[in-house]
Amino acid sequence: MNLFTHIYSRYFSFSVFIGLLVVPCQLGAAVLRFPASCYATSSDAKIFFVGAGTADGVAQYALSGGNREDNKTLPLMTETAALDDTPGQKNPLYNTPLAFVGIIEEYNMFGQISGYKPVAVTANDRVTVYSIAQYSPIKETVEQDKKKQPEADDTASKKEESKVEQTQLTVARDVKDSSNAVTGGIIALRTLSSPSRILVAVKSHTGVWGDVGSGIALLEPRIEERALTSEEREAIVQAMKKENSQQVNQESVPTSKNIHVLKQVDLWVQKPESESIARAFPLDVSCDAIKIGNTLANLGTAVDMHWDSAMNRLYIALQPTAGAAAGDGARSIVVARFDSVIEIDQEALKKKEAIQRASQNQQENKDTEIPKKARPVLQLFSVCPASACGLPEEGIIGACGAGVQVSCHKVRTLNTSTSLSYLIVQGGVGAPHATKRSVYALPLVRTTSEVLRLNAALEKMQSELADKKKTEDTVACVTLQKNIDALLLVRRDVDMGQGLLANKHEDPRVSDAFGQTAPYRFADRSFKVPAKTVSEVPLAHDRAAFVGGGPVPAGDITSLFVRGDAVFVTVGDPAPGQQPGVFYSQALFDEMGKIKSWSYWRRSGTWVSDTGVNEKVFSASVDAFDQKMAVVGDAPEKITAIKRSAWSAGQKDGHALVHALNSAFEKEPVGVLGLFDFPAGMPGLGDISLLAALGSRSLVLAHTGSLVDGVLVPETGDFVSGMYTLDDGTPCAARNVVDGQKKSISAHTRVLSLCGGDLAQISPLTSVEIAPYKDKSIICASGVGGVAVLVDALGNGFGPLAQLSGLPTDMRWKKIADWPFVTKLICDDCYLYALSDTRLMRIDLHQLDLSADSLLNQTRAVTEIAHVEAIAGLNKQSILTDCVISGKFAALGTSKGLVRLGDAGDIRTVSSSLAARWTPVELPESLGVVSRLLPISATGRVQDVARKGGGMLYLLNVSVGNNKGHVVRFSVADMDNAALDSSCLQLLPDYFFKGLPAPFIDFESYKDQFFTDGSLHLVMRNRDGEEAPSIHAAASTVRAGYRTVGRATAALPIDVSKAHAVSCAVRCSATGAWLVGGDMGVYINE
Repeated sequence: MNLFTHIYSRYFSFSVFIGLLVVPCQLGAAVLRFPASCYATSSDAKIFFVGAGTADGVAQYALSGGNREDNKTLPLMTETAALDDTPGQKNPLYNTPLAFVGIIEEYNMFGQISGYKPVAVTANDRVTVYSIAQYSPIKETVEQDKKKQPEADDTASKKEESKVEQTQLTVARDVKDSSNAVTGGIIALRTLSSPSRILVAVKSHTGVWGDVGSGIALLEPRIEERALTSEEREAIVQAMKKENSQQVNQESVPTSKNIHVLKQVDLWVQKPESESIARAFPLDVSCDAIKIGNTLANLGTAVDMHWDSAMNRLYIALQPTAGAAAGDGARSIVVARFDSVIEIDQEALKKKEAIQRASQNQQENKDTEIPKKARPVLQLFSVCPASACGLPEEGIIGACGAGVQVSCHKVRTLNTSTSLSYLIVQGGVGAPHATKRSVYALPLVRTTSEVLRLNAALEKMQSELADKKKTEDTVACVTLQKNIDALLLVRRDVDMGQGLLANKHEDPRVSDAFGQTAPYRFADRSFKVPAKTVSEVPLAHDRAAFVGGGPVPAGDITSLFVRGDAVFVTVGDPAPGQQPGVFYSQALFDEMGKIKSWSYWRRSGTWVSDTGVNEKVFSASVDAFDQKMAVVGDAPEKITAIKRSAWSAGQKDGHALVHALNSAFEKEPVGVLGLFDFPAGMPGLGDISLLAALGSRSLVLAHTGSLVDGVLVPETGDFVSGMYTLDDGTPCAARNVVDGQKKSISAHTRVLSLCGGDLAQISPLTSVEIAPYKDKSIICASGVGGVAVLVDALGNGFGPLAQLSGLPTDMRWKKIADWPFVTKLICDDCYLYALSDTRLMRIDLHQLDLSADSLLNQTRAVTEIAHVEAIAGLNKQSILTDCVISGKFAALGTSKGLVRLGDAGDIRTVSSSLAARWTPVELPESLGVVSRLLPISATGRVQDVARKGGGMLYLLNVSVGNNKGHVVRFSVADMDNAALDSSCLQLLPDYFFKGLPAPFIDFESYKDQFFTDGSLHLVMRNRDGEEAPSIHAAASTVRAGYRTVGRATAALPIDVSKAHAVSCAVRCSATGAWLVGGDMGVYINE
């Protein structure tokens, strides 16, 4: 890649900017006709269902659903329904409040979702479960839309209902507890797909959860044969007569039919005494998998369940209180697995015997095989032994001590991109109200690959045994059978460990699984060793365990979900002074592929009401493009709307940020060249957060949020009326006039455009940074012509900002360096680093005198610490493309690979490029050019990637000529108290083939940009001849070992057909929204 290609591919396009900028837009909401009390979202975040919280006129909206693309919910309930295939019955869900809603997803042969089946439990009947045959909305009537009187609406509804197919319901009545008595009530529901199953947590018949009789019940949709009634047979006869106009032979009239039913299955291993018994599996205060020592005092009142299909494990979250003895204790998670027992199928046997008795041909009676069936059973296990549960202050899901309470509110599993499994739990040791803000990640044993290997060995041995039996080789048969029996025991033991807490000290790379034949493809990585002692389980203070680095500051968590390598939570009722919304934390990995820490909680989404108040969010989901659906309302049982976000061009109301940016960049020839987020509270900024947008010749600052009593509150509303432009410290007369009236900078200024002076001399612009200078702060900008700073006549910066009007209007741009092609600025500690295409310069801000007459190249303050001709392997034709600096650590992307600061070095004190001893870092399957470095830190600031436990480094490695591009990732060590050596930057264990380190994602084509937050992987490419630019998202489930996963990208719904360059992306710290920029403007997902 030559200099010309590098500069233009990264910063410029050849199109004329058309004046369109796309800005924040909160797309429509499905406003509910009635308050909802329960809701469910499909796994692909496309479909949602809500259950009404009242019976006050909800009618067909008792259960309603919608598509994320529509701004409405549609009713699902007709007044009459087909119950268990019997039409014309009164619909028990019509005009009825619901307590629980779930979704069973159906899949086609390609593994794609092909249908959605809602499941419901009513608020008034907690012993009955309903399954709706298929998601089928009722067409809304014109009369309803016109909001006529209730009488007219009711008539219209009935008339409309006669035109539509009745709701198809299957019903499981009188669900049984573990003693085969009718349950005292269902308290939790979880649906499973492939196979379709419904799990419900049921109270004992006494009505108390935890009493003997409490447990987990299983319901399965089935097809059963039912005898026809005389009326049904007569109707068939009449229909046959009408069709044939002949006498009907009674023997040809069917006597039975198949019907769809929802049936409870007995989950005990022991065979029930009769076919009518269908017991839940017992889960009560005496359960050995939960209690430590004596029987529990109680089991709490709340339950959550999560099914991990890859491990065939069910995780049940509980809130138990231990017994009163000193040696007692409790665990808040129990793990279960489904197994099966083979039993005689009595129904099939009766049919077979009847057929044989009726048969006149005795040859047909030779079949003596007894029909059998598999019945699912449940088995419960302790997620960790009692020996792994210690003091309450150390525990997460288990602790010992008289009367200790362990609370778990939500449970999920995370399968990382490094192929490891973790249990994600909301809760901790303590009472429920005190543990709602904490989330932990716990390593899990996964033995799936080992079980598959043993299954293959068993299959081979069983085939050999069958062959030996044919040859009547008795000795060989006996030997093989013994080996098979022994291997079955091994498989049982291996599978028994699956899903348990793993030893946190284990190196999972030791047991990496590869194919058995060349080229030995990577198959799996997992923890294999269960935790047995307190020292082997994660503790509450472990960085690797505490998601978000601590409790969620915003308030109590209302829901939790996992996507990619990130955990998302929602907050409804915020803590005092806080704001609700959606928040996320990203997992950071070490060189073994294990989670070593988590990024601090950051906002991922905000929904603002029409009155400008942040909505309370009680649940949310995310689709493949990071587009969200949020369940908002006044309380969890009073949901009022389902709101959504989307990539869009924003609202066109004349007041939004879109119009402010549009005005600022309307004369820019190349559109938006860069987007930069500056979070509130960062060094040099103060109490506001800023979004900086770079054009060719101007810098626009947008005030995106403010700290109010320590809480970051997003800015909303009018961004246009107070917009102001400063042309090198002078109000721009041409732009600061509206309707003939001259404007002035004020508290209403949320967008400030800076241009002119020395800023124009260094343009086109490439980077911006805010740096502390003396007791104030300065704004620094770089461009093709050097570096400039914004200061007043005396060389002073500005004080902490509460709003943009706090920036002095007499400040001017002053050029402090004329180095050509400066592409990036980084401020860390008291140093400003400037990267150009050939060198890296360090500016000591303590030594910089901005009051001097000549500011250019003050040698006392400036040190060249990297030059292409002084770096091993590079020459004067080489290019420096990107850099990362954090404390003493530094790394450079170059046109020939990656280099890091030499051993024992410190970028803050190194005296020259030679003294830096830049050291090449080997890249797997290197393509040459490292075009992009993306550091991920715990704090969210790139300058902290080698601090606070360390971080990660993603890099984009490309070859234009070969049309190749892939992403490589490293673990960056915490270097605050350590000397630099080879351990500071270590490859993550990504493999395609055994023994050969590989890229994380291979796109198999050239890419210009890559961005990620752990859940969304954005990849971009500029226009290539006639081929339009592209902005794609890689699958959030991408993980090591799949070379073709880079092909499985989907285009974001952003129109770039007329653009030439897509240059940047950033997540706004104030709102949590992603922004993407280029010469087509800025798109935002909000």
